[in-house]
Amino acid sequence: MSAVATGRGPCYQWTALAASLRDRHVSRAAPLALAALALVGCPEPRNAGPEGTWIGTALSARPPDPPPLDELPAPRPVAPRPAPAAPADDADARAPSPTPRVEPAAGGEATALGATGGDGASTVDDLLAEARRLLDEGKPDAALLAARRAAIRDVASFEAHLLVGRASAATGSFNASLQGYRNAVHLKGDDVEALYGLALAQVNLGQGRDAQTTLAKLRAVRPDEPRLTALLAKARALVGDAEGAAALEVKVGGEGADLRAASLLAGAGKYDEAAAAYARAAKEKPDDPTLQLQLGSAYAFAGKLDQAAGALSRATRLAPKDARTWKQLAAVRERQGDAAGALAAYEGLMKHVPNADPTGHLKAKMATLRERGEAAPE
Repeated sequence: MSAVATGRGPCYQWTALAASLRDRHVSRAAPLALAALALVGCPEPRNAGPEGTWIGTALSARPPDPPPLDELPAPRPVAPRPAPAAPADDADARAPSPTPRVEPAAGGEATALGATGGDGASTVDDLLAEARRLLDEGKPDAALLAARRAAIRDVASFEAHLLVGRASAATGSFNASLQGYRNAVHLKGDDVEALYGLALAQVNLGQGRDAQTTLAKLRAVRPDEPRLTALLAKARALVGDAEGAAALEVKVGGEGADLRAASLLAGAGKYDEAAAAYARAAKEKPDDPTLQLQLGSAYAFAGKLDQAAGALSRATRLAPKDARTWKQLAAVRERQGDAAGALAAYEGLMKHVPNADPTGHLKAKMATLRERGEAAPE
């Protein structure tokens, strides 16, 4: 009767019991259910490979970057094995011993790599040989994958980390290259290629002071390394030592050494020194109008107006259609107080480059010079 009166019959009681069970266990079952739905309903994401290069493999198939050596956990101590007993005379004593237990590698190859990479049967040496071959064939992305797998399998492999550095640099991934070479230097601190590669990565990342420290180590190992001076010049330029960098560029020599030195000095505001370097470069190429323009501009900024006018006048003869040269020459003549010379430069500009004054500003300036009587009449 009470069940009928209250309206709470067997159906209601069953519903209440189900709700109670649901409320009691939903907090436990919901995460599992959501995880199952995510695994069933969502496709595995694809991987874009090192530094955005598509490699077309599943994310689980790409080996992770080998960890920095200074962040690896310390290897577990292995208890010393007892010394083998003296051989016995009877045949039973000469029975083969059980297979020795091999401790897992510190890098955790089975966890980090597993069989997803498709190279479970490859040895570290095979992977290193493959990485070298792929680099020689101009395939740095594939070489980087092989080198990374080798480095994960054997974190103490100097050659593996060196190849990671080389392949990463070839793909333009200088952060990865930095870490690879740093690991290699950690394992073999006197290797020339590892030190040079580390310094090159540091220069490409703008780390001038770190690069100088690395190059000092390289110099201690091999003072006559031919690539050292040129890289040191770049490192010094990064820290603002333009004069030191320019001196090293001149020391390196070769084609364009004086021009590189002049550009460094001019960029640092050392115009006297830049003009001297441009002058040396212009002696090698006296008919280069761009060099004459650069030389004249450096002289002008250094306050040597007569030399500037001479270089710029030569540049106008070599390249009469270069509007920059005419404008520079006119500006120098005005600074000299030579109104006639400035007017002649503007006229030369208008003659050889008719469309150089679309707004009419230069024509107005020339007219003003004539009206003031600062230029001689033609």
